[in-house]
Amino acid sequence: MTASTTAGSQPDPAGTDVRSTAATDSAAALDSTAAMDGAAALDSPAAAPVIPPKAVRAPKKPRREVQPLTYGRKGNIEVAFLWFFVLGPFVALAVTVPLAWKYNLLSWVDVGLFIPFYLFTAIGVTVGFHRYLTHGAFKAKRWLRITLTLAGTMAIEGAPIRWVADHRRHHQFAEEENDPHSPWRFGESVSGLTKGMIWAHTGWLFTRENTNSRRFPPTWSPTRTCASSRRTSPW
Repeated sequence: MTASTTAGSQPDPAGTDVRSTAATDSAAALDSTAAMDGAAALDSPAAAPVIPPKAVRAPKKPRREVQPLTYGRKGNIEVAFLWFFVLGPFVALAVTVPLAWKYNLLSWVDVGLFIPFYLFTAIGVTVGFHRYLTHGAFKAKRWLRITLTLAGTMAIEGAPIRWVADHRRHHQFAEEENDPHSPWRFGESVSGLTKGMIWAHTGWLFTRENTNSRRFPPTWSPTRTCASSRRTSPW
């Protein structure tokens, strides 16, 4: 009885080894599973660090070559035409008015011819050359474009494309040295302002240098109207 009790109270070495082995295997299995889960987590796209791509810069556009301010010069024939058409009306007016007053040559027919032609030419310059051809302030059909362009040429202020270039240059250099018809060209004295007034109205037409139309191109669609007028216009 005592022997059996003593024998039963002693631990079984075989059972202890089995339990130890099972515990070791279980711990190894847990470690292996944890390691595999950790590796899988690192390999997954969500856990991988996101590296932002380098910003792709658009290729730089080549710099536009700056065209010269002026291009070419007026010929002698063109300048002669300008003098004739600018001074001729004043001379004709000075001669005609005394004769018409003395011999009663004026009639309502003359007034009827003067007013519509004056308005036609004024609209051609202000509405045609300025507002439409230079600034593109409105849209017009082909017949109206041609009419306004022809009306503007009657003012004897140069070809349409050249007029547009001069006026665009004026806006870019308003009241500065490169302004083609600045009234401040000769200073601020009385004589300088008097010369500047004449220059701003008429004198600038006689400059030999032409404004470069390639540097001051129009923003409107010419549809060959101005090009054809330039070819047929003697000035």
